[in-house]
Amino acid sequence: MVAPVVVVGSSRGGGGSGDDGGGDGGGDGGGGETPPSALVVSLNDLQAVGEGRYAAELSGQGDRLLVSGVLSGGSGAVQLAASSTAGAVAAAQLSRGEFALLLPAEETEQSLWTLSFTDSDGRVTPVALTLQLAHAAQPFAVAVRGEDGVETAYAVYTLSATISAGPTGIAAVEVTSDRYPGVTLSGTLDQNGLFTAEVPLRPGLNTLTLQVHDLAGGTLSASRQVFREVGLEPTLVVTAPESGALQHQASVSVAGVIYTRQAAEALTLELGGRRQQPSSSGSTGVYTFRFDNVPLVPGSNALTLTVYSPVANVTKTLTIEYSNTPVATPAAPQITLLAPLDGSVVQGAEVTLRARVSSALALTEVTLDGVPLTWREVEGGSLLVERTLGLAELGEGHLTLRAVDTLGQVTTQRLSLMLDNLAPQLSLDAPSLNPAPALNAVVESPLLLSGTVSDAHLMGLTLNGQAVGLVPEGNERYHFEVLAHLGSGVSQLTLLAWDRAGHRTQLDYPVQMSAAVTFDWIAPADGAVRLVAGGSGSVAVSSQVSERPLGSRLRLRAGDQAVELQGLGSTVSTTLSLPLGEQTLVLEALDADGQIIGRSQRTITLVDADSVALRLSASEPVSGASGVEPNTPLQFSFNRPIDPQQLSVQLYETVHGYQYPLSAGEGAEALSLGDTLMQLEEVHREREPVAGSLATLPDGLVAAFYPARVLAYGATVAVEVRYAGTRLAHFDYQVRALPTFVVGGLLNPAASPVAGIQVNLDGRSYTSDAQGRFAFGFGDSASAALSAGRQRLVINPDLADRRYGSLVWDLVVEEGRMNRIPPLFLPLINAGKAFTPITGGASVALLDDEVRLDLSAARLTFPNGRGQGDLYLERLPLRQVPYSSDALLAPLFVYAAQPQAVTVDGAVGVDLQMPRLYGGYAYLPADGSPVVLIGFDLESLRLVPVGVATLDGQRVVTPRPVSLPSLAYLGVTLVDSRLYPLLQQVLDGTLPIEQLTAELAAAL
Repeated sequence: MVAPVVVVGSSRGGGGSGDDGGGDGGGDGGGGETPPSALVVSLNDLQAVGEGRYAAELSGQGDRLLVSGVLSGGSGAVQLAASSTAGAVAAAQLSRGEFALLLPAEETEQSLWTLSFTDSDGRVTPVALTLQLAHAAQPFAVAVRGEDGVETAYAVYTLSATISAGPTGIAAVEVTSDRYPGVTLSGTLDQNGLFTAEVPLRPGLNTLTLQVHDLAGGTLSASRQVFREVGLEPTLVVTAPESGALQHQASVSVAGVIYTRQAAEALTLELGGRRQQPSSSGSTGVYTFRFDNVPLVPGSNALTLTVYSPVANVTKTLTIEYSNTPVATPAAPQITLLAPLDGSVVQGAEVTLRARVSSALALTEVTLDGVPLTWREVEGGSLLVERTLGLAELGEGHLTLRAVDTLGQVTTQRLSLMLDNLAPQLSLDAPSLNPAPALNAVVESPLLLSGTVSDAHLMGLTLNGQAVGLVPEGNERYHFEVLAHLGSGVSQLTLLAWDRAGHRTQLDYPVQMSAAVTFDWIAPADGAVRLVAGGSGSVAVSSQVSERPLGSRLRLRAGDQAVELQGLGSTVSTTLSLPLGEQTLVLEALDADGQIIGRSQRTITLVDADSVALRLSASEPVSGASGVEPNTPLQFSFNRPIDPQQLSVQLYETVHGYQYPLSAGEGAEALSLGDTLMQLEEVHREREPVAGSLATLPDGLVAAFYPARVLAYGATVAVEVRYAGTRLAHFDYQVRALPTFVVGGLLNPAASPVAGIQVNLDGRSYTSDAQGRFAFGFGDSASAALSAGRQRLVINPDLADRRYGSLVWDLVVEEGRMNRIPPLFLPLINAGKAFTPITGGASVALLDDEVRLDLSAARLTFPNGRGQGDLYLERLPLRQVPYSSDALLAPLFVYAAQPQAVTVDGAVGVDLQMPRLYGGYAYLPADGSPVVLIGFDLESLRLVPVGVATLDGQRVVTPRPVSLPSLAYLGVTLVDSRLYPLLQQVLDGTLPIEQLTAELAAAL
């Protein structure tokens, strides 16, 4: 049969009708919320027999009706509840949108049911059904195959059963055995309803239980008894304790079962020197035993249990951990309210209580006001309890949740709820506006709205989404006033009030700005506060005015004063004398008949300056500031105008240390590269006064103090501000510490300056000048000062200038000092020699085959992060290498690579051509002699031994690949033949290359 589909529009439960704005929060302009999508309910296996009437089948489990289907469009977890006109109720949860509900059948043939779907957003969708009884063709049933009490010699038994799913479908099938407590087994269920599961058997009688659960919550059980035959050879099973268990008592009882067809008299058990015979269990071939008070020692205990018999001896060892540390009592259960929270205000006819219960032990009881609750385990091992409460039954609204664990520890959680089914009452006093859909014509912007809102649990009020302030008037009543700024054309004014129960009341007022004249205020600012002398003050009023109709006039009102404004221009101005306090200024445009055709207003507050105590409202630097530049002027702001003649500022400087000799008004930014020879001077000052000059702005609210000399780096400056002889403020601030500089120079091999080379240090970059100089730290603020300690210079990174090679140099930066680096010599790149493409995983020949590298097992990383690139190589004498090496292992020459920072991961085979020295190769030892291969460590920036190679004619070859930290430098060191045994140890792998230098030094 075709399942009918019911499509229902969503609504919020308990929201009222919505006519007064208190329903679903809808209405035009209601906060801009997107309407929720409709809920779609598809009902299965119901046959329509009339308008709103359906035929439903009996489930086969008593007189219960089955209603199932699918819900879409819900938000989050959806709950389903059902109630009938006869007072029957039922509930269910949805799983992936599917539901199955068993309804108790009524005495009559027909009954009216209402199904209510509630999603996590609180939307309630009712579906009304008139159900008519029918009969299910296939009931829910389980039939286990095979005979009961079967005997088998196998250790595994195949349990099979035929399962009829019934009208709802099967949720789960579980198999348990009394011989494996706490273990649940699963099996397979095919499309024909045949279920099979393989169940392990222990010797003797095994009781197997099959439980089948359908989607409607029903459960059917069936069992089978299977006897596994017992053999002659003993089978030993220890039932307690479990091996690996942790014990907190000094002794333990060991118990178990023995299966054998031998007689009990033929069996002997031994544990720790104690012997006993097993006892008969009453079942053939099954014996029990128990050793009490088996002593344990702290730590791990190995307990060996042996069964002696004429047929065979069987041994089993248990490992028991014993801790004599006192066991802490597990914490009592914890109850966490999820919804509603304590003190919540609720609405509607019912509420679903949800709480999480966590416990280190099993729970024996969870109740709500003494009524037991059901629970289900959720993620994390805690329990979730739920119960739907009728709000009419709340009474005083006080409920108590109670949880008890197996130790009898009790935890209670009190829950207080308040029922509120009334929406806020919202009314507008002025101006008199008509609610939507009426359109209100107004001539004033901003428009002052005032009114009242009443509610016992009011949460807030907004105008077009912006919060509105409320003034309590008593009896749960609040007054509000708010300015609505209107643009040209039609605007929507939406007032929205809501309470703690979720009720919302909304008033919508469409307004049209129909003013013939509009105002754009210039002065005063709305809400401005002016300090004036005496009981009144003059206030300048000015505004831009739009084009005016002929015959119209302008008027300014303030209290009892009314001033006609003259002039035909776009700007009008006047001055009013106003009394102290808050004053409202109203600009109006009137036509020839005296009708208002435009209006706008501002508020201003006049305060007697003599009644306001003078105070320092702000300063720069602020009190406690640090890192202040030594030439920074001080600035002060006051809460009211001052007389400059009455103001005095005094600075006191304390400093002990070294300073750069700066002139007055100079700071660190005044230093330049030309000052690198400047020497530090020792300075000692203790609360030394610092003279200066004062200046004030015309309004008398801001003053500045300019020190007559530059302050010292690292100085503590005390500031004292006085007015008319009275101290207004006293605070300290800290001048920045001495700046840190790094300066140096670049030369080519001919000792000439090199300009235009990039130098990187501490995340910043500099380009050398015409004299080859570079510098860091000049002009840096205190927060951007150079970092002290070990720093690394990178010169000409990534070979940005291909005329020169790159260079890496380490230096120790001393804080607060001019750190000078000796001239650095940049290696030249011979334009006549090409760069060679090189990559890991392959062999390469460089420098006309002088250098051969086997990189088949290595991976390269160039400075740009890539695994391949172009490499430049040339042979240099040691004197042209700017890096040091151990004196014992100084190489005769090196092959230098550019870029310098190419790192190597993996072993490399090396084959180098030895150069001619003294006109030939007579300096070389015999073929096969070992030599030391020298490489470059990028971390320490030193030439270090990386391996041992052997001579082959005029070439040096590594017998096996060596580890190279980088390709920056490769060289060869010849050693005395007396040291060859040490080098041979490196070749043999018995001496690490890292220890070679120390062993050579010891041998010499």
